[in-house]
Amino acid sequence: MLHLIIVERGAVPSDYLYYRIPCPWLAVKAVQFLLLYPPSTDRETDSLVQECVKKVMESSAIEPDQYGKPVPEGRKNAYRAILLEMMSLVIAYGSQVEESLRGKAVKFLGEFILEKDTNVRYLGLDGLAKMAKQYGNSISASYVPHIMAQLQETDVSIRKRALDVIYISADADSAQEI
Repeated sequence: MLHLIIVERGAVPSDYLYYRIPCPWLAVKAVQFLLLYPPSTDRETDSLVQECVKKVMESSAIEPDQYGKPVPEGRKNAYRAILLEMMSLVIAYGSQVEESLRGKAVKFLGEFILEKDTNVRYLGLDGLAKMAKQYGNSISASYVPHIMAQLQETDVSIRKRALDVIYISADADSAQEI
């Protein structure tokens, strides 16, 4: 079902498109359902799930259209909801996920911490903390200054999450910069 929604977009009737994103609520629930169970040992199922993750990460859903018209907030939010669940799947599946997908997940989470919206920044920091716990120091050094800047944020939850990310991802190489 998830593959039909994400990859084979033509299989979804136009009535189920939300800001040109097919069934975002159903896609989120399908990924949450997958998170309840351990990763599949079936290669075909695993490849279908990874294909879905790739498709979401390669989507241009939040890029302006050809006329330069800004992306509606509804589309951004629907895409981010699916993207965050896919990143949770990448974290939960651990070493069964391709290295390139983990790198893309870290890249997206790093972009989230650059957003103006406090909630999006929090979700980015939370995701980076989970990635660092699962994979060790997987955070690029280019994001460290942005994470450090979050320590000056007025919102306590952002400061706390930024501190968590720095603590989890610190190692001998990054200690001097931190």
